[in-house]
Amino acid sequence: MGMSFGYGPPKDKQGMTALLRSAVERGITFFDTAEVYGPFTNEELVGEALSPFRGQVVIATKFGFELDPTGERVWVGLDSRPEHIKQVAVPWPERSASRWSRTSPGDHHEGESV
Repeated sequence: MGMSFGYGPPKDKQGMTALLRSAVERGITFFDTAEVYGPFTNEELVGEALSPFRGQVVIATKFGFELDPTGERVWVGLDSRPEHIKQVAVPWPERSASRWSRTSPGDHHEGESV
């Protein structure tokens, strides 16, 4: 998404919140993010920004990334092993409920480049 990962430094949260809400007001209802964006911080940003539109939008997230174990904001490969999927995808609805301010958590999640 380029808000908190991937295209330069993270962007201003207030500005990105306004951008996401403006997108909904213009008819956009599907938003796609990923565990690797941040990691996890983009999921939080999208959820908080879209919380007033609960039930009107679908938020998708992708999983299957191997994040840098040192905590750096990078991913070092793909990891679609069953144990990794259980670690990040199975608890995703519960984990995202707090991140996404209860904005329809668990709408959609998908494996990345399995």
